[in-house]
Amino acid sequence: MQSYSVILDCTGEDQALYNMSQLTFEEPKTFLSISLGYQARRLFVFYTNGIEFNHTAFIKLMQPWLAKEKGDTKHIEFPREGIGCWHPVFPARADDIWLMVSSAFKTIERAILTKNIKPTILVYEQQWKGDLFKGVSLVHQEEYNE
Repeated sequence: MQSYSVILDCTGEDQALYNMSQLTFEEPKTFLSISLGYQARRLFVFYTNGIEFNHTAFIKLMQPWLAKEKGDTKHIEFPREGIGCWHPVFPARADDIWLMVSSAFKTIERAILTKNIKPTILVYEQQWKGDLFKGVSLVHQEEYNE
């Protein structure tokens, strides 16, 4: 991975991020971790720059959102088949996935171009008025301060 300037994680696996945090690179990298909430109603984008992936910042910034997701899905029995957004029975429609992927691409570009040093989380949510779709909004932006 030394030769790459951008390292993108979309695994949703805590162990993969922890393993990445154990590496030190010679040159600064742009690190991104992108994941979807249940039914692709939320998109979580964490990004940072440096010679190491800041796992501590990732956990601190993601933890409140993981707790919110857990509360929102307390009526669902986990683990279940299709736990990852890559799985054909993931409980989201293709258009919901595409919508969030489009938002993710915009954020990936920003993270690469701005070279923001501070670890940052962005959370996007689908917005609805009753049964009418209104769009996707950025509902949370936070930088990690050590």
